[in-house]
Amino acid sequence: MEIPVGRAIVVLKAHYTKEIVERARRRPGNHNQRRSALGRELANRLANEYQDRFVHDSSEEISQVSELADLIRTSAQFREVLQRIWPRLSGQELLYDLFGAPALIRAAGKDLLTDEEMELLYRTRAASLEETEWTKADAALIDEARTLLGPRRRPRPAPKVGESDILEGVDLDAYALNVRGAALREAARLAPAPNLVLDEAEFVTYGHIVIDEAQDLSPMELRVLRRRDLTGSMTIVGDMGQATTVSSSASWNSLIEILQPRRKLTRVDLTVSYRTPEEVLNFAAPTLRAAAPDLEPPRPVRRAGTLPTSNWSNPNTSARRWSKRSVANARRWPPVAWPSSSPVPGSSRLVDLLRAEGLDAIDPRQQESRGLSADLVVLAAEGANGLEFDATIVVEPAQIASRGSADPNILTPRGLRTLYVAMTRPTRRLAIVACTELPATLR
Repeated sequence: MEIPVGRAIVVLKAHYTKEIVERARRRPGNHNQRRSALGRELANRLANEYQDRFVHDSSEEISQVSELADLIRTSAQFREVLQRIWPRLSGQELLYDLFGAPALIRAAGKDLLTDEEMELLYRTRAASLEETEWTKADAALIDEARTLLGPRRRPRPAPKVGESDILEGVDLDAYALNVRGAALREAARLAPAPNLVLDEAEFVTYGHIVIDEAQDLSPMELRVLRRRDLTGSMTIVGDMGQATTVSSSASWNSLIEILQPRRKLTRVDLTVSYRTPEEVLNFAAPTLRAAAPDLEPPRPVRRAGTLPTSNWSNPNTSARRWSKRSVANARRWPPVAWPSSSPVPGSSRLVDLLRAEGLDAIDPRQQESRGLSADLVVLAAEGANGLEFDATIVVEPAQIASRGSADPNILTPRGLRTLYVAMTRPTRRLAIVACTELPATLR
C-alpha cells in the first residue's frame, strides 16, 4: 500500500509486514497489547526508508526518524494497514469471524478436533456483528476470548459523583447547622471515589464468590468464575445427581480441578430432603443410583400419604387413548384441591393436547402467558430444575432417560439425571404417563 509522508509516498511491501508480524507473535503479552509495538516497528521501518530516500540535509522540514514515524502513524492509510494485518479485536469480533469461516475453524482446530466436530462449530455469519444471535454457551467463549485478546483500550477515568449529586433536591438551609453538617459528611462518605472505566477484558474480581446450581456449569463457565476469584474464597452449592446440561462437569472432582482452589477445601454433604416426600424419593432412588452410583439419595423428613402412579400402555396404544390418560391425570389434581402449580415436564405440544380437552395449560416460556404462576404448566424436563410443584406428571420417561443418545433404547447418565430431576419436583403427588416401555429403574 502507498502511504503519503510529507511531500513523498512510501510503499509498504508485503515482506515488511510478514517479518514484523512474525516477530510480534513471539513477543510476550496478549494480542491487543502487541499491536502497539507492531505499529511502532512498522512505522519506524517506513520512516527509515523515507529518510534514506528523500532526506538529504538537515534543512528538510521533517528530518528526525522519530518525528517521521509519528507522522506516519497518524495517517489514515497507515491505520487501515495496521487494522488489516493486526486488528484490535473484542471477544465477540473474534468468534464472529471464527465461527463464520470454515477455513479459520480448520486452522484453529487442526490436530485438536475431528472433521465432524469442526463442521459442528460452523454457523452462517450474520449480516453484521450487531445482528449476531449469541447463545448461552457463547457467553463463556467470549469471556475466554477477551482474556486471550486483552483490553482494546487503556482505562479511562470515570466521572466522579459529587456531594451535590447525592444531595440534589435537598434544601439544606431548612435544617439546623448540626443536621446540615451531618448530611454533608454522609454525602462525602457515600460519594464513590474516582475509578476507572474498565475495558470489557479487564475483569472485576471478588473477595468471595457464591455459586449455586454448580452441577450445571460447563468447564468454560467455571473458568469465567475462576478468573473473577481474588482470594480463593468460594461457597459452592450443587447436586451432582441433578446435572442435566450437556456440558455439565457432573462430578465434584472435575469441578474442583477446573476451579483450582488455593485454599483447603471443606466439603459438607446435605443428606436431608425437606421438600420431596418419602414416597417420591423412594420411587426415584433407583434412577439416581443408575445415573450416579456414588451418590446416596437424600433422607426425607415427611410423607405425603400418596404413592406415585404409573400409567403405562404398550406402543400400539392409540394417540387418542394416550392423550386421555394424560388428561385424566391432570384432572385428578384440579386447582381447587391443589392451589399451586402442576408441571408436566415433556414436549410443549402437550399444551395443545391439554387445551383441546378443556384444561388451561400454559407454556411458561411464552411471554404473554402467566408463566409459572398458572395452575397447569408444561415444561421440558430440562426446564424443571430448581422448581417445585404440588403435583408432577412425567410424560414418556424413557425419552427423557435417553437424552444425549441417538438410540432411544439406550439410557444415558445425563438422561437418567434429568429424569430424576423431573420426578423429584412434587411436594405431594407424582404420576408417570407412557406408551413406550418404562426405563428399567421404574419397572
